[in-house]
Order: sequence, then structure tokens, then C-alpha cells
Amino acid sequence: MFTASFVRQEGRPWIDLERGVYHRAAPRENVPPTKQAPSIKIPMRLLRYMRRWYRAGRKYPIEYQGEPITKSRALHRLIKELFPDRGLVPHCFRHTAATWLMRKSELSVHDIAGFLGMSLEMLDRVYGKHRVHHQQGIDDAITKGGIGKTKRDETDGEDFSYGKIAPGDTGRNNSNKAKPTQIKMSERAQKLGKKLLVAAE
Repeated sequence: MFTASFVRQEGRPWIDLERGVYHRAAPRENVPPTKQAPSIKIPMRLLRYMRRWYRAGRKYPIEYQGEPITKSRALHRLIKELFPDRGLVPHCFRHTAATWLMRKSELSVHDIAGFLGMSLEMLDRVYGKHRVHHQQGIDDAITKGGIGKTKRDETDGEDFSYGKIAPGDTGRNNSNKAKPTQIKMSERAQKLGKKLLVAAE
């Protein structure tokens, strides 16, 4: 981020304040295949600050005496000062963002992967365990007893019922035959049933 600029410059990622888009890769930068640097939408809460800084005369989101900095260890020092025994690095912020975003069931996993510059496979493998609240609809269906029930489509306004000639799953070709009221047992089954009754008595 400290290499980014509010104006288009060679070799620097560009923050388009008009469209609210952060182009992570610099113009004509050759991004390695193993590194993802997609352009992302800047959240409006942050974009308002950036526009204010630009109107105040700043060209870079991070600068010193009006000039861009070449390197920075400030964030590393701040993390070490606040959490001396945790062994944290700035990359941990990305893990935190991924975890928080995956817990929001209303967010698309495609949007999350694009925002983080991460493949869908990696997002699901590492952070999929946090994606449980999107199953709320299944929870509601089971809890309310709606699963397994078919709602009648009444959009045509016509009442219809198969009655006694409903086609079965395996007898659709004989749909006009009335359904038998009782299944006839074979002679062998009847004899076996009688033996069981005698034994039970």
C-alpha cells in the first residue's frame, strides 16, 4: 500500500478515486502467475478519507513531507509493540479479513475471493470452516417441518386433484387404472403368516 499513488504513475499501484477502485498491479506490471493482484472496489468508508486527503494536496496514501516513502517498517514495529509475544506479521490482517468475510453468509464467496486476491479453492480449503451461517435456510426448513413437503402451485388458479387414479412412480403407463385398495398376498406368504400366528398363540 505504501507504494500506491492517487495519480497514475509508472511502477506504482493506482488508486482511482473517481471510480473508487484500487488497481493493485502497477500499469504494465508483469504479475507472476503465482501472485494474484486483482483490482478491487474500495469500501466507501475508506474512499471518503482518501478523497479528502487528495483534496488536501496529497498524492499518495502514505507519504512523508509530500514525498512517497521507499520502505516502511512502522507497521511491523507497531504490531511488535502491541503484541510482543504473539509473533504476528502484517499478513495476519489478511487472515482476519478472510475469516470475518466468510462469516457473513450474505456475501458471495466469489466476491470474497476476488477482494482478497485468493483462489476459490484456497478460500474454501483454509476458511471454509467459518462458512456455516449460509445454511440457515436449511435449518429453518428442518426446524419448521417444511422439508419433504411439496407446496401446490396455485398460480394458475385452477383446483386439481388426481383422486383415485394417481399415477405411481413405477406405473406411469397405467395411470388410468384405479389404485388397488389391498395388495394380494401369495399363497406361500399366506401359509407363512398362518404359521406365525399359530406359533404366537
